[in-house]
Amino acid sequence: MPDHVHLVECGSEALRIDMKLLRVQRELLAKVVDLARKSLPYTPTSGDARLLDGLLELTDTVYDMTQAGSS
Repeated sequence: MPDHVHLVECGSEALRIDMKLLRVQRELLAKVVDLARKSLPYTPTSGDARLLDGLLELTDTVYDMTQAGSS
């Protein structure tokens, strides 16, 4: 596994997180939040949809993992 990929344990499950990709996704999310706070429009650039889809997948996976651990 590359150095920039980390395993995050959640109960009996493990989640692989690409830290380089997560940093890029976070920067995009911060940009979108900043524009929303300023009531400015957001114009996506090439690849933004893929990055945002990845964030949705990550939050869905974390949610699913925590729900599985609480049942």
